[in-house]
Amino acid sequence: MNRRPAFCAEDEFSLLVVSPRTADAEVLKAVLAGTDWRVESIAPDALGDRDVNGIGCLILSQEALTDTLRAQVAEHLRDQASWSELPVMILYAADQDGQQIEGLLRAEWRRAKVILLRRPVRPLDFLAGVQLAMAGRLRQFSIRDQLVREQELRRELNHRVKNILATVRAIGNMTLRKNIDAAAFSDYSDRLAALAALHEALHLSPDEVIGFADLCTRLTLPYLEDDATRFRAATDCPPLQPEAAHTLGLCIHELLTNAIKYGALSVPEGRAEADLMLEADGRVALLWRESNGPPVAAPTRRGYGTRFLASSLKSVFGTEPALTYNRSGFALQVTGPADRLLTQPGPSTRG
Repeated sequence: MNRRPAFCAEDEFSLLVVSPRTADAEVLKAVLAGTDWRVESIAPDALGDRDVNGIGCLILSQEALTDTLRAQVAEHLRDQASWSELPVMILYAADQDGQQIEGLLRAEWRRAKVILLRRPVRPLDFLAGVQLAMAGRLRQFSIRDQLVREQELRRELNHRVKNILATVRAIGNMTLRKNIDAAAFSDYSDRLAALAALHEALHLSPDEVIGFADLCTRLTLPYLEDDATRFRAATDCPPLQPEAAHTLGLCIHELLTNAIKYGALSVPEGRAEADLMLEADGRVALLWRESNGPPVAAPTRRGYGTRFLASSLKSVFGTEPALTYNRSGFALQVTGPADRLLTQPGPSTRG
């Protein structure tokens, strides 16, 4: 018997049989009757309305593999979550070419684990194939649950950090009641509030979005509130995906702090700007430029900050950034596909 893990819901421990022949479906259900798996059979024309992402395994007879059904399965597979690779078992006739069927389906169903069994198949071989598919599927559901728990822990950590910052601010307000310069303390309090906003911007939940310019504004508030015109951010892009926003936020923060310590923003007349723009070919370009700062020279070795920028931006854009150490100012440029960064890639506004 196959015992369902505690984390697995009832429908996720089920098998969905799709066959135009009721008798074939009943035979498969009879073979599986001795297991703990719940088995449901439907006609091919009913698959389009079903949510198959939660089931354990999809079992199809060759007779069900019409062009329409293959297209419906392909659509279901495209809509899968990133952790999912739905197992699909095909029972095909002995007079058919299994390699040809496998090649066709693997080309159309790129996000499925395809298992082919030639009929007539022994019940023991059929059960072994289903067992193998379900074991892999349950590992996928386990990964999904781990991701959900990780997201909840991130939210809890974000909540606790915000509470800590609020507590620090409250302690500061109590300190203000003593003989402390009110104007100076107000700057401190505002910077602390901006730091809380920065933390919140870098820990978006999956259902939250933020624009690039808004993200940059939150990042600069703790540092340049005395003269916000020294930094400019612009974009013609839709909002960022949460993971992309988190990574870009960390990278912009790294560039910003470097500019404040050593670059253009370390002197009063220095300026920095960041642009995220759609190119003519639909790709997205991130540009960072510094000007009017101290003379720039290329470093003799690659430090942690540079390695962090290179690896982080490559994870988002798919390519490493180009770093330019012009004497007039440091610059960075990187481009990548819009669907890796944006919630809804739109038409280009640049020539």
